[in-house]
Amino acid sequence: MGKADEIRHSLRELMRRTRPDITMLAKVISVNESALTCDLKDDDQDELVYKNVRLRPVIDGQESVTLIPKANTWALAIKIEDSEQWMVIACGEVEKFKWKVGDASLEQTASGLKIKKGTETLREALIDLIEGLEPIIILKGRNPNKAKIQSAKTKIQNILQ
Repeated sequence: MGKADEIRHSLRELMRRTRPDITMLAKVISVNESALTCDLKDDDQDELVYKNVRLRPVIDGQESVTLIPKANTWALAIKIEDSEQWMVIACGEVEKFKWKVGDASLEQTASGLKIKKGTETLREALIDLIEGLEPIIILKGRNPNKAKIQSAKTKIQNILQ
């Protein structure tokens, strides 16, 4: 290592020791979805645990975009302004993704996608449509393909919540 590299390395080390970190890459050890927080373990800092790391910048009962990280995956957190509080901004794997605008929401989990407006869901609307079409009988021409209708209904139930 040359003299210039040694100086750069020494300056980086000095900065790291004298200024507070503003980002952190750490492992998610637990998630509290109702409180919208998680606990992170920083392996670089002698396995220091950061408790109650926020999943949203403002926890005020309002929703917009929320990522719920999966336990035992990596997450990137940033420090919130000049406080000692942290917030997850990205993660390796998520348990749930939720996006809310007004009374409409989109939520994705491993069990499926839920698209909702008010109390109505896209799944319910599509199932109602299919069930409304199932009894149709055509006197001239071809009747609806019952097998395809049932297959579509099953696919909707598997994909949508």
